[in-house]
Parts: sequence; C-alpha cells; structure tokens
Amino acid sequence: PRCTPYQRDVARWSARVGQLDQLRLGERIAGIARVCRIDAPQRWSFARWRKLVERLAAVDLPRDGGSPQGTADFESRSTTSPHLEGKPQAAQLDLLRRLNQAHLEQKPGETDLQARMANYELAARMQLAAKEAFDISKESPLTHKSYGIDQPETRDYGTRCLIARRLVERGVRFVQIWNVGQSWDHHGGIYPTLPKMCRQVDQPSAALVQDLKDRGLLDSTIVHWGGEMGRLPVIQNDTGRDKVGRDHNTYGFSQWVAGGGFKRGFVYGATDEFAHHAVENVVHHTDWLATVLHLFGLNHEKLVFKRNNREWTILDGQKARVVHELFA
Repeated sequence: PRCTPYQRDVARWSARVGQLDQLRLGERIAGIARVCRIDAPQRWSFARWRKLVERLAAVDLPRDGGSPQGTADFESRSTTSPHLEGKPQAAQLDLLRRLNQAHLEQKPGETDLQARMANYELAARMQLAAKEAFDISKESPLTHKSYGIDQPETRDYGTRCLIARRLVERGVRFVQIWNVGQSWDHHGGIYPTLPKMCRQVDQPSAALVQDLKDRGLLDSTIVHWGGEMGRLPVIQNDTGRDKVGRDHNTYGFSQWVAGGGFKRGFVYGATDEFAHHAVENVVHHTDWLATVLHLFGLNHEKLVFKRNNREWTILDGQKARVVHELFA
C-alpha cells in the first residue's frame, strides 16, 4: 500500500493522544508499550518516528530472556548519579518542569511541545511505576510453568508474554511483543529454523490467551498474532535441503486472533490450490484496520486528524469494509 499522510504523521498523532493516555492511566505508565530484547535491532531512529518512540515504554530483557528463576530485569536507563537520587533528583525535575512551563507559556497552542514535555515527565514517573509492572518474580511457579519460563527454549518469549499480561492488567491499552530481529524471515534455512521458532512461541502464546481469559480480560482485549506478510508456496535459494527458504507472499497469508469480540474456533477465508492467492472471503489490510477500529468503537471513515488544513483518515480514501462475519 502507498504511504499515506497518516503513516507519515503517525508519530505526531500518537504524541498528541498520548496526553489523554497518561491522564487515563493515572500518569504512571504509558498507554503504548513494546516488549523486546536488548539485542533486538532497533528500527526507530528515523526522524518521522521520533515522537512515536517517545510514546513507547521499552521493556528490555536480558539476552538470555531472564534469570533461571524467571525474574525479568527491568532496565530503566536512568542516568542519575547515585548521590543525586531521591530528593535532589526530585528538586531537579521540579525545576525542569517550571522552566518548561515558562517556555510553554511563551508559545501558546504548541501541542507538540506540550506532548514532548508530558512524555519526558511520564518517563521519569515510569522509573518507579513500570519496575513493579515488569517484576514477574511475584507470579506463582504454576504461572511461570504455563508460560514456559522454566524452559530455556520458551523462557524469552514466555517472559515477554507474561509481562504483556501484567501491562494489560495495569491499563496499558496497546502492547506489542517483538520477536528477536528478523527471526521469521526465512529466505533460507527454513527446515531447521521454522520448527525452532514455532516451539519458542507456541506455548507462551497459548498461555497468554488462557491467562487473559482466566482473569476476565480476554473479552475486552484483542490478541492479534501475525506479521506483515506470508511466504510463497515455492522454495527460494535451492542450494540444498537445509539452506532453502521461501520468499515473501503478500497475496494470501494467515493470522490468528482471540478475544475482543471475535468468534472462537472459526476459520475465515481460503487460498487457491497452490496456497498463493487468497480467493475466498478475502480480507485486505484495509478491511482488517476497519474491522479492528470498529471493535474499538471507532469508525474508520470518521476518525480524522487535521494536517495542512485538511482532514485525513487512516485509510486516506482506500476502500475498506468491516468484516462482520468475524464477530461473535
């Protein structure tokens, strides 16, 4: 799909709505979080994404996915010297707040400046509030086992899934769990690597859905498991069985969802006999966006923001339908 003005300005839009998130969540933790690993590649350095980065609460885990006991170390990235912590740091932050407020009063209507100030103030509060949310040592041994945290193969992804559940419990409205790098991009070595990846994520993913359900959170939470595209039904790099892979396929691929008003135990759509093109009950990416927004109580045609004195929608005039057949 073409790059729309919404995509180019999503960072600014996120920064502005972020102020409402902070008020709604008690101004202690961000409304959007990503759960990744320290050695995962960071792709958020582009200038147009900068404000979006500031809206994200980065939950960085150790490279081994956590200690053998399954406790996740939270890296707050505090640069404060030990002798300046506590009251001295609070005094510094108060001075900074007053200086920022004086600067803001000289620039009335600067919503971007307001959002930037609110984001940095939120980051300071999160050094305390988020540490508790990321501490999974208080979870029961049975919970650790259900997520696979007791097993080396599933510990990393299981830890992140459990943290995601704890963030949802505490009111974070959007949580994204990242894999390490391009671990699903099997242009080569698909035979040895794909089964390994499936084993890493299968049990933790199922545990997350079941845990949300047991706690009464699944009805109000959409769990979406998927990626940007699928794989072609033909091999790539035909240089031996252990080296072959499959290239990208954007014409027909699968994802699964749970909770949030979706039907359960239900398959929608089908590909052709070669598993190449979707041919039955096709759902385009625009349809998917419209459908999710509908479950959020939003109309994709009426959700607009202004840019250069023009009102833009998320889909920017692209055709989309709400797929009601997916709803329970």
